[in-house]
Amino acid sequence: MPVPEVYDACHDLLETTRLNKIEYERFFLAIEPTLLKNWSHESLIQRLRGEFYIKYAWNARGTGFADTVTEEGARLFEERLGKAEVALDAAWRLDQTDEWIPNAMLVVEKGQGKGRDRMELWFQRAMELNPDNYVACSRKLSYLEPKWYGSVNDVLSFGHECLNSTKWSGRVPLILV
Repeated sequence: MPVPEVYDACHDLLETTRLNKIEYERFFLAIEPTLLKNWSHESLIQRLRGEFYIKYAWNARGTGFADTVTEEGARLFEERLGKAEVALDAAWRLDQTDEWIPNAMLVVEKGQGKGRDRMELWFQRAMELNPDNYVACSRKLSYLEPKWYGSVNDVLSFGHECLNSTKWSGRVPLILV
């Protein structure tokens, strides 16, 4: 089966089951060994794994503030984001033209908090692939919020940078809105 069709079929099934955490997780964990056995050196398959492990990590953590995350939830969050990072790094090594990969790594970095330099690296990669990358800008803005790793001044400064840049068009100049 061609890799793009494998990806589309698995991605569509994940999207169909994403609101049912149990089915979502059960499906992917059952199919992952087959994906790795047959297509482990394909960027789209590593991307799919990254997609899954990001959502799987956030499902374990929950959506509440940090003080509501259980010890087990924090452990699983870290472990699963590590798997997402490995998969997305592999996907990037295989295909450095897919803007989805650096966009996803911005989510991984937000969860792992390994540092602003790492976030900026993935942001720059995303923007080099698409100067109108609203997703990357939105994720960077979120990263810069005081509840994560920045400050109000960081948010405003980045918002003004987006507004004043002559390289970006589309919705990017409206990021603060």
